[in-house]
Parts: sequence; structure tokens; C-alpha cells
Amino acid sequence: MTGKTAILIFANSSSEELKTKKIQRSALLFDHLNQKVLKIARSTGLPYFLFSEEEQKGSNFGERFTHAIASVFQKGYQNVISIGNDTPGLSKNHILRTATSLKNNGMVLGPSFDGGFYLMGMRKELFCKKQFLKLPWQTAQLTKCIRRLLGKKFENIVWLERLRDIDNESDLKHIVNTFQFVGDVLRTIILKITKSAQTFFSEMIQVQQLVFIRHFFNKGSPFQI
Repeated sequence: MTGKTAILIFANSSSEELKTKKIQRSALLFDHLNQKVLKIARSTGLPYFLFSEEEQKGSNFGERFTHAIASVFQKGYQNVISIGNDTPGLSKNHILRTATSLKNNGMVLGPSFDGGFYLMGMRKELFCKKQFLKLPWQTAQLTKCIRRLLGKKFENIVWLERLRDIDNESDLKHIVNTFQFVGDVLRTIILKITKSAQTFFSEMIQVQQLVFIRHFFNKGSPFQI
């Protein structure tokens, strides 16, 4: 298994994530998540390759992700398990189960609540660049389209449990409130971010209320008709 299967970590640096994620003051969050996903990959004993923005090639997400998968296959591996850095619930067991499942199945998908996936394992004979480039990457229809586009090849697809990934502060609140294994460090980081956001919006509401009151009780000259 070790000689045939490799992990692809498709994850940008925290500075790059800040450009696309709708989360304020989250550099520490993604630094921690990047360290966590690397630790998980190492713990599996499988070879792994990190593709950050420096290694990625292409003008959009689909092109960059497809190129990364092709690059790992070109290294001689027969199976690739791709993961990202934005799913706190991802564990070593998800990856090892995927590696085992790929012995007898063509694809393994770990779906996320937003319609995408947090993990994709696939065998080399099923990978087609042209088909992958046609997929609606970063949309809610992604996993449905994967199955429809690639058709009968995926009759033996294996589905992992559904997990929540992090796209915005609403996801952070949900994770910290419902995911009991989030870990003390990550929980502290998330609470700091969400508390800061709540403080910011509370202050904005107070300012808006003050402006309204001052305008409403303005004793200036009457309007001319």
C-alpha cells in the first residue's frame, strides 16, 4: 500500500488563504490548520506531497488542482489521496481507510456540507485531465457532477462521513459548538476570531444607532418647501 499510494496536500499558506477566505484575523488559524494536516499526513506512514501556491500551476482552481493530481501520478504512484487544510474533522483514520478502499474501488470521496469534498482518493486509470477540468470546482454541485460526469466508472465509489470545512466565520461557530474533538488550541483560536467578529459588529450597530438618534433629533433649520 505504501509504495502505490501517495497523499496530495493541496493547501495554501495562511497569507494566501487570507485573500480568499471570508474570515478576519485568521492567519494564526490557517497556520495551525496547515501544521495539523501535515502532522496527520506524516502519521499515516504514506508518502505525501505539499502543493501550496508556490507549487500550483494554472489560472484557476480547477487547473491548479488537476495539475497537482497529475504531477503526483507522474511520480509513479497508482493511487492519490488529496486533502486540504480547512477541515478540522479530518483524521488519520479517514486517510488510511481511503488507502485500503482503493485496493478494490476506483474512488473514495469525503463529502463536505457545502457540496464539495474534503478528501478524494482515486486510482490512476480513472484520472482524466479533460474531464476534471470540466467539473464545477468550488461550487455546491461539485460532488454530484463528479458522479454524473464520470458515469459508470463510479458505481463502486466509497463515501466517507460528511464533514464541515471552513469557508467563513459561520463555519467556525458551527465547528466550535458541535465538534467535540476540535482540540484545545484550535478551539481557543476559533473563539478568539469569532469573539472579535462579534465585538466588531456590536460596535458597528452602536455607531449606527447613535447616528440615527442624532439625525432624528436634529434641531437644525426646517426643510424649505
